[in-house]
Amino acid sequence: MTIDITFPGDQAWDKHRSMCLACGQGRDFPAGDDPDADKAALEASYCDPQVREPFIASLAPASGLACSA
Repeated sequence: MTIDITFPGDQAWDKHRSMCLACGQGRDFPAGDDPDADKAALEASYCDPQVREPFIASLAPASGLACSA
């Protein structure tokens, strides 16, 4: 089941069917025995750290996961 938590949807999730992804359909990558290593390999192949890290940092306050010093 696909659940998109990226952006608020136009309609509430009915909890029975997959949601449409806000970014559109993409490519699935299966995880192997070491999902963390698989994720790191995908990040190294597809993500620019100079773009990704500030984007993730900007999401943290909105998610309530920001650390307070």
